[in-house]
Amino acid sequence: MPWAALLLLVAVLASALVDDCDAGSTDADMTWEEYKVKYRKNYPAAEDDERHRQNFLASQRNVVQHNEKYERGEVSYSLGLNQFSDRDRQWRERERLAASTVEQERSSTPTSTLEA
Repeated sequence: MPWAALLLLVAVLASALVDDCDAGSTDADMTWEEYKVKYRKNYPAAEDDERHRQNFLASQRNVVQHNEKYERGEVSYSLGLNQFSDRDRQWRERERLAASTVEQERSSTPTSTLEA
């Protein structure tokens, strides 16, 4: 008889954990959908949508972890999500490199002077 009660308890706990996981997934999907609406994101291919969703969720986790450190006084600034939160690290690095290259070219381009 005690085994039956233990088995029932394990089944109830397992069911609760599965429900929590499903709810978390639904919340994450809802947040992803809200993000796409807010920043006008549209990925027609399911693979692209899922890749960007995973990038977004990773960014979201990083923001939450960082802001917990901010709340504890371990860092001096907080972070937030923006229109680039669904991009991967390689994309952000390429964009930074491109921007710094353009800035270097602008600063090294000689200016011409007109003589009267």
